[in-house]
Amino acid sequence: MLFITEENLRYQYKKSPFDSYIIEKGSKLTPQARQFLLDFRIDIIDKSKPKKIKKEEIKLKDNPDSKKSDDDKLDKKAILIIKKLALELRDFDHEFATYLNNLAIKIYKNEKIDLEEKEGKKEEAINIYINMNLDNPYLKSFVSIDEAIEKLNKIKEENNEDFIDKLASILYIWFINISKGG
Repeated sequence: MLFITEENLRYQYKKSPFDSYIIEKGSKLTPQARQFLLDFRIDIIDKSKPKKIKKEEIKLKDNPDSKKSDDDKLDKKAILIIKKLALELRDFDHEFATYLNNLAIKIYKNEKIDLEEKEGKKEEAINIYINMNLDNPYLKSFVSIDEAIEKLNKIKEENNEDFIDKLASILYIWFINISKGG
């Protein structure tokens, strides 16, 4: 029997974020691995158990309106970027990572998202990053944030520009606060 650990899942998710996880026959999740999947609202598909099809699922598949548009694909790209960032920042600030994860879920569910308008602090964040010692644990968090913002900016022309700019500002402000000990 193969046991799937939280560490295995984190490694896989970091390499390539996913929204469902298949447990093959003969494998089991450790409690921590199951909690990881639940925390990030990743669907668990257990091949050793027969699948029960709900009436709602059948209706959704039969509904022509349920086909995904290009906008949905862009939203999914943004969702995956935000969820991956949440995972990377979880060790630094679990509460903020949960906030990002919930934001991704709201985007997925097409719920209204109101982000506060905040003054951009990119330059200040870059200056802090440049002056950090290599052994500073927050060094990597800036790299993760900057990479995520860069990926989000690539899709922003086709998506909600205002939302992405506000999110970028929030991320830079978080980095400034956490690196100053706040």
